[in-house]
Amino acid sequence: MKSIRVAIILSLILVMILTYLFLQIREQGLKMRSDDPRVWDSVIAEFEAQDASEPPSANALLLIGDAGIRLWDSVADDMQPFNVVARGFGGAKIIDLSYYVNRIVSPYQPKAIVVYIGSNDFTAAYGNTPKSLEQAKPLYLQLVDRLEEAAPDAAIFIVALKPSTHFWALWPEFTVVNQYLQQLAAGREGVFFIDANAGLFTEQAEPNPDLLLFDGMHNNDEGYAVWGAAIKSVVLEAIKYPLSKKNG
Repeated sequence: MKSIRVAIILSLILVMILTYLFLQIREQGLKMRSDDPRVWDSVIAEFEAQDASEPPSANALLLIGDAGIRLWDSVADDMQPFNVVARGFGGAKIIDLSYYVNRIVSPYQPKAIVVYIGSNDFTAAYGNTPKSLEQAKPLYLQLVDRLEEAAPDAAIFIVALKPSTHFWALWPEFTVVNQYLQQLAAGREGVFFIDANAGLFTEQAEPNPDLLLFDGMHNNDEGYAVWGAAIKSVVLEAIKYPLSKKNG
């Protein structure tokens, strides 16, 4: 009887965990599907509450974007010696970053900004309506304009969209987007393009599943170590010196 009760309790716990995960995924999917950036206001408010309790140093390396940034738990270690502030929110699209620039960029006075955004704009995940590159171009330009206005002294690094097994069918489209991002950066002073993807492929030129989480979309710790090393190398070369760990 005792073993039966334990099995029942464990089953109930499992059901509760799965229900919680389902509700979280559903909530994020509804937000991602929306073209109203205000659906993310509670997430931005959490960043602000965190800043109020633990004010970050100015002159840091600021990373903004979607889940590619949000899930990067080892970012502080992977990006040493930089003092890092990470402000990614899963499901974010280009317009969402633009909308919240004054709240996730301006307060930090960053020395440099690393941006990873766009994959959610081009996919139909969670019922999202995918954009074409022509629809996305003015959104990217608007984002860069707002970043330059909010942090005029900061170098801006736009990171290429990553390969993944889940969205591998979209890779030809992502490749064209990356070519556009490279051109965008080349035409703007102080804006740099980072293609950090070389180490994410197998010898067969396919996404390496060993570097991805179970969902086939996001990097695991090893994937972030590879991706992060490539990003850090370009940032270090571009600014020529490590960012200060304390205000300057």
